Amino acid sequence: MESRLPSLLARADARDTPYSWVVVLGGINDIGSGADPGRVFQGLRALYAASRAHGARVLALTCLPTAYADMDKPRKRLNAMIRAAAMPLDDGGSSDVSVLDLEELLPFPRDSSDPAAELWDDGLHLTPAGYDRLGTLVFEALRDQIGQRTQDGVGTLGTLNSDPDR
Repeated sequence: MESRLPSLLARADARDTPYSWVVVLGGINDIGSGADPGRVFQGLRALYAASRAHGARVLALTCLPTAYADMDKPRKRLNAMIRAAAMPLDDGGSSDVSVLDLEELLPFPRDSSDPAAELWDDGLHLTPAGYDRLGTLVFEALRDQIGQRTQDGVGTLGTLNSDPDR
């Protein structure tokens, strides 16, 4: 993960099609493998920094809850670090690392009668309906940013915004 994203960003730069936003969801598999949350967060911060160096803003997603109690404490510790990751832009404007709290927005169901149960598959992964909900949450988090102009006049999601007056 730490080498793949910088490679993708470099390719986008080479094509002169930079990303305006990078959405980062990661760490739960590492936590499940017993990795230290602090070490996992160092890797996530490296991804945030690579994205920022590319000129993109970051939407950092917290790790989803799971059915596995042994993952709960380290996952919550990692999520606390992710939540604290919001960093201001150099110009004092809004943050260029925003956090979408999936732990709060996609809670794990208490039991099979919980309406959230239709979003969860195996205690770790979402169902197709759950991933649809996740996509909707990401869109809703970025919706107000779509089509906004940066200081150099480039749309933040310019490939989605073909109207130069928007």
